[in-house]
Amino acid sequence: GEFFEKMCDKNDIQYCKFELDKKEETIFSYWIFTNVSEDNIEKYEKSIQSKDMDDKTIEEIFGKPLQKRTIQKVIEIAKELCKDNFDELYLIGSYAREKFMGIENPDVNELDFNTGSIRTNIQLGHLMAGKLGVKEVKINKVMEMSFIYQGVKVTFFGGFLPDEIKEQMLEKEINTDDAILNDVFNRDFDINMVMYNVNNNEVLHAIPDIRIEIGVLKTFFDADFIISLNPEIIVRALILSVKHGLEIDHNL
Repeated sequence: GEFFEKMCDKNDIQYCKFELDKKEETIFSYWIFTNVSEDNIEKYEKSIQSKDMDDKTIEEIFGKPLQKRTIQKVIEIAKELCKDNFDELYLIGSYAREKFMGIENPDVNELDFNTGSIRTNIQLGHLMAGKLGVKEVKINKVMEMSFIYQGVKVTFFGGFLPDEIKEQMLEKEINTDDAILNDVFNRDFDINMVMYNVNNNEVLHAIPDIRIEIGVLKTFFDADFIISLNPEIIVRALILSVKHGLEIDHNL
């Protein structure tokens, strides 16, 4: 302990020291910090010692939880790469949905990127993995590239579109040669059919004429048809309804 303290003092390193008496021994804990006040460090230490620490305490003391910081870092790197290499870059799916719902810092488990070009998506995926120091990158049977970074799954659209969805899109005269539209209309609920423009922070509708109700969970295509393709959509509807207080459309 003394050696540690001398080393910190010599190098102007900020630290806090705490003691915890346990029967016949005294336990010391040290915190090294830069951008956190000593009062908050003490509060956090007390939470640990009393085993009364939860996500709310962590967020109150240290700001955004780790996953939100991870998401922000991935998006910032994507934005940086986009400036130099790509004209368009969108997030589609859960992140775009939560932005559309007015959530400033979405806390999601997956980030789905799409540049509008399958080849460019793969290129972006490799560049991002390199920037983040990710060694293991996967490409599945439908050519979707993905990797895991600090618990967040990062994916890059590979172009897969089920024939059944393609037929429905053609019936509604939606362009099936567009990688962005194929990604969007292969989503389960219409509230997931929005895009977040990484470059200018705007949430866009794939087709502006389509009206999406923020408070209601419903499918764009016929609900019975979508359920027949993926019965798990019912479970997802319940989860999203509870998470965001959304009404489930009667057709589901």
